[in-house]
Amino acid sequence: MSLCRSAAIGIGAALLAGFVAHQLFGVPPHWAILFGVAAGALAGLGASMAGMMDANWEAVPNPLTTSPELRASSMAIRFEEGAKDQHRFLTRVRPRLCQLAIATLRARPGAEDLTSLEDPRARAALGAELHAMLTAPDAMQPGSRQLATLLARLEEL
Repeated sequence: MSLCRSAAIGIGAALLAGFVAHQLFGVPPHWAILFGVAAGALAGLGASMAGMMDANWEAVPNPLTTSPELRASSMAIRFEEGAKDQHRFLTRVRPRLCQLAIATLRARPGAEDLTSLEDPRARAALGAELHAMLTAPDAMQPGSRQLATLLARLEEL
């Protein structure tokens, strides 16, 4: 949720809480204002944090029983979410891409024992840009063209 929208929700909640406290409960105006400011601050804070606290209750698809089309549509939704919100990219998209990268690298001869992308063999095989997207703590989802290029690189492995 944007900062402006959160601020508007906070201001609206402050005005409403102050008005209700003064008109319905007979609270003196200075206390009603204080009560309204506190309620508005809580409402604004809650509204600003609401987007990043969305629970993802979907289970990770089981690769043995899930059709490729379902997995592709699921990833398309994740890419769309990740493009809008870095937190969603880091928590929903990137872990699946890391799993895919590790599985792809382990299928290569001589890399069957690979367990993480921190392995120097993974960095060498993936290339610096793709490796950074998958491992950097502050990585952002690249634009759609660059993402397509990086995913094509992952497919070529």
